[in-house]
Amino acid sequence: MEINAESFWLQKAGCSAAEYEDAFYPEGVTRSSQQTFRFAVADGATDSSFSGIWARLLVKAFVDGPHEPEEIEQLLADARPRWEQQVGQRQLPWYAEQKAQAGAFSSLLGLMIRETDAGRSEWQAIAVGDSCLVQVRNEKAIVKFPIEHSSHFDSMPFLLATTSSFNSKVRENLAVARGDIQPDDAMYLMTDALACWFMATDERGHAPWLALRDLNTGDQRESFAEMIDRLRTQHELRNDDCTLMRIDIF
Repeated sequence: MEINAESFWLQKAGCSAAEYEDAFYPEGVTRSSQQTFRFAVADGATDSSFSGIWARLLVKAFVDGPHEPEEIEQLLADARPRWEQQVGQRQLPWYAEQKAQAGAFSSLLGLMIRETDAGRSEWQAIAVGDSCLVQVRNEKAIVKFPIEHSSHFDSMPFLLATTSSFNSKVRENLAVARGDIQPDDAMYLMTDALACWFMATDERGHAPWLALRDLNTGDQRESFAEMIDRLRTQHELRNDDCTLMRIDIF
């Protein structure tokens, strides 16, 4: 199985790149032929402290672990001390230290793609929160996970926390999905603002994947940053960090 994976991101309008609190892993362009691939995106909650660090640790924990769905608690246990170490190394004013003690929160979407011994290709995904996966085949979005409609996004999703007590219901809020993969399929991993736009556009009968699949190709009409800025200006996309991982299957 051969894939090409590429990532795109942009911080909130009015913020610097250093204030970007989403995360994705692996970074860069991945064009490879192998039996198993793992990818992840996460969205650190803006109203919590050092959530960008937490999001980055979660995506790395999923990909490098590797962790299976039933090992979500172990994934958290692996990432939590690293967050505490990184935050603890910083010299913080008292008010920032107080906020850090409340912990950080983030969504997590993890995807594994593998070729079976029988020669078939399949995927498995886990999700906590509102970062989403969309699978496109033959010009149709055949899978939307874990959220299936733009109206289902809300401002209070369950998120993974650095504080253990907030994770007591993580099993109840863990979504798992599986499916098959065929050549020419495309998988799009997106944080919530972009995922909501994608689904709303699809629901209106348009094909949002056309713009996304042309990014950084000879058919590109505008860059990812230009597209996001335009959609924000047109009030089609709310002002939030935006992250996309595009995975093309050959």
